[in-house]
Amino acid sequence: MCPVKKAQIDLLGTVKTIVLSTAAISASFAVPPSAQAQSSDGQIYVEYQFAQTARYQDMSADLQYREIFEAYADSMTQLFNLPRDIIVSFQECGFSNAYYKPETSEITICYELLDQVRMDFLYSNVVTAEDSPEYAISAGIFIFLHELGHALIHDFNLPVLGQEEDAADQIATTFLSFGGKDSLGIAWAAAFDLLITSEYESVLPSSTDEHSSAQERFYNIACLSYGSNPSEYTDIPEEILPESQKPRCIERSQQVSQAVLQLIQPHVRLQQDGIMGFQ
Repeated sequence: MCPVKKAQIDLLGTVKTIVLSTAAISASFAVPPSAQAQSSDGQIYVEYQFAQTARYQDMSADLQYREIFEAYADSMTQLFNLPRDIIVSFQECGFSNAYYKPETSEITICYELLDQVRMDFLYSNVVTAEDSPEYAISAGIFIFLHELGHALIHDFNLPVLGQEEDAADQIATTFLSFGGKDSLGIAWAAAFDLLITSEYESVLPSSTDEHSSAQERFYNIACLSYGSNPSEYTDIPEEILPESQKPRCIERSQQVSQAVLQLIQPHVRLQQDGIMGFQ
């Protein structure tokens, strides 16, 4: 085996261990009972459009049966005073993508994207065919929260310094950090997929792509995840986060979390209990 490929597989294996150790697979996001008692004007609804392709029909049926995304949508609905409804639409798009359309207040997550993520994990050589759908769902939760970040930026008129795509990653990772180690595993699953896709990503930057590179996004999410709970990730190797960068990740995570909390605080229902019951 090529030494470079072996090193990549070893690195992916390490990230997989982190994901498994944090119980990322299909983890639920708990909302304090006091938050569940609240109501809101704007709601987040999840819908599943009919798919023509048989495997996407099976995927849609499985997602509807599990109701994982509905649980997250309910959690976010109970958390925020939303000015309008947000529709999360799973559909067969003819291409692999997820995006938010402010004019219709709709988040679209393509079945093709979830299938691509599943295949990424499958062909990484460190995830079994049986486990790959679970990894894809975990990464899909991060995708949902990322796109919800775009919706909140638009509907709450949140200021953004830098690229909005990076800000959406920061919002998603910060939300997951509220749930502690279990929820952070979902961020690690997304980082895992970005590490895989960085293998075949073009080394030439695109002038039309608003995202940072997959490798940059992997590092940023990994850095924030580690920094939000460093005591849980003391064994992360140099290949993922160099020892010299870990103090900076802690500082950066604190800065990002504080910034996100300050921006969303006016739009959160339970001011007296802190965000989601966490101070």
